[in-house]
Amino acid sequence: AEANAELRAAALQIVVRHPEWGSAAASFLAAAVPHATAPPPREIVERLLAAFLPAPEVRAWLRANLSENPAVTKLDLQLVLEAIAGSAEAWDDGWRELLETALRSRDTQRGQTALRAIGTHRGRNFSVVLQEIGRDASRTTAFRVAALQLVAGAGSAMDAASFDMLLEPLGQGGQPDARLQAATVLAGAKLTRAQLLRLTEVLPAAGPMELQQLVGAFQRGPAEPDIGAKLLEQLKVSPGRWGVLQTTLQTVFQRYPAPAYESAAPMIAEIMNQNVAKDGRVAELEILATGGDPARGRTAFLAGAGACLSCHRVGE
Repeated sequence: AEANAELRAAALQIVVRHPEWGSAAASFLAAAVPHATAPPPREIVERLLAAFLPAPEVRAWLRANLSENPAVTKLDLQLVLEAIAGSAEAWDDGWRELLETALRSRDTQRGQTALRAIGTHRGRNFSVVLQEIGRDASRTTAFRVAALQLVAGAGSAMDAASFDMLLEPLGQGGQPDARLQAATVLAGAKLTRAQLLRLTEVLPAAGPMELQQLVGAFQRGPAEPDIGAKLLEQLKVSPGRWGVLQTTLQTVFQRYPAPAYESAAPMIAEIMNQNVAKDGRVAELEILATGGDPARGRTAFLAGAGACLSCHRVGE
């Protein structure tokens, strides 16, 4: 049995290196997959779909066999979704219903894989179903934000409802993963003047990781003097500003009319100097940490010693 498995693996390795064998792959799948009593090993179907999905014959076989009813199809729909997600060069309109149905599924794995597949084929316009998922309060925040991230990346302006939903976890008490994901979406979004001004209001409450992303949102959109001034004002009182890259700040403030960059220069220089000093201090602490006491450190952190809590939260 072990020898047969090795031989099968070697043969499969050879087959997937020949994209011109798509017709033969489709014939094999058509003959083997329907036999539920003795289906081919999952690895074989997985590798063949991944390698030959661009082939017209395999796409035609898949189109004829797709169904969300397990009693009708013998296909492993998870494998199909994974193959579609991994094949940017292949597309068939018959997959749209499968992807939208899987995205709406309450099966976490299936929904996440469908989201990846839609991301691969985002140019096929799935905005309606993605916005539907993004506004579904019964979904996890992470899943909703990931759906909105795909919509935002399409270059269209973000609607007011989606923007409000993304601002919510950035307030005090939001979970670290939800805050960072929301900040990542906003960083790539096309925001209006009013939205950029509202975004400045949450900057003081943002942690270092999400603040880097949020500042990135100001690299696009209207570059009006009052936006630059408000951004600088809020950054100056943000404890997380020390974690923002100097290059990001320079790029952002150079977009705005004078004297935006000149006004921001002292803060940027202060952050740069602080980071240089921090690097030296970290090197010293690495030596001292070998004799540290984790329990005492946790107690000090929670007590607010050293002002750690001004930038960091438990879970980050």
